[in-house]
Amino acid sequence: MVNFLRYCCTSCVICCTFWIFWQAEAKTISQTVGSTVILNCGNTSVKNFIMATWTMNGNHLFSFSKRGKKNATDKSVHLNLKTSESQSQMFALIIEDAQKSHEGNYTCEMTADSGVSAEQWELIITEANNSIEALKIPVIAGVPSVCFLLLVTVLVILTVRKKRARNRSPTAIRQQKQVEDIYENHLEIHRQQGCHHHP
Repeated sequence: MVNFLRYCCTSCVICCTFWIFWQAEAKTISQTVGSTVILNCGNTSVKNFIMATWTMNGNHLFSFSKRGKKNATDKSVHLNLKTSESQSQMFALIIEDAQKSHEGNYTCEMTADSGVSAEQWELIITEANNSIEALKIPVIAGVPSVCFLLLVTVLVILTVRKKRARNRSPTAIRQQKQVEDIYENHLEIHRQQGCHHHP
C-alpha cells in the first residue's frame, strides 16, 4: 500500500510538472470563425539564417531558404494559407477567414548556424457565441489546483501510515507492554498494602 501511495505521489508531481511546462511552451490562440489569424515566426533577425519551415499537426506547409526561395505544399494551398511578404513580419503565417478546418498545432522552426529554434501554437477556432473560451480559463486554473490537492492528500496519507507503522513496531509494542506491567505491578503493590492495613 505504501509503494502504491509513493507511486501516486510521484505520478502527481510528474503530471503537475508536465502541465506547467506544456503551458509555458505552447501558446494557445482562440479566434472566432471568419477572423484573420497571424502567427509570427519568432525572431526574424536571426543571424546566419539557413532555413525556416511551417508545419500543422506535423504536416509540412511552407519552407523558406536562405536564398529567398519559398516552397508551398498542397496542404497549404488547400487550406488557403499565406505567408507575409513584409520584412517586419518575415515568415509570418496568415490565415484569412479562419474556419474549424484551420484548428490544430502549428510549429515554426528556424535553422541557423547557431542551431535550431522553434515556436508552437495551438489554434482553436470557435463560433461567435461559443462558451468554450469561458470554460477554458477555469479548467486551466483548476488543473494545477487539483494536482496540488492530490499531492497534499497523498502526503497526509503517507504520514499517517508511517506513524501507524511506527506505533506497531516491536519496540513500541515492548514499551507499551512495559507500561502495562508497571501499572499492573503498582496495582498489585497497592492491593497488598491494603491487605496489611486491614487484617
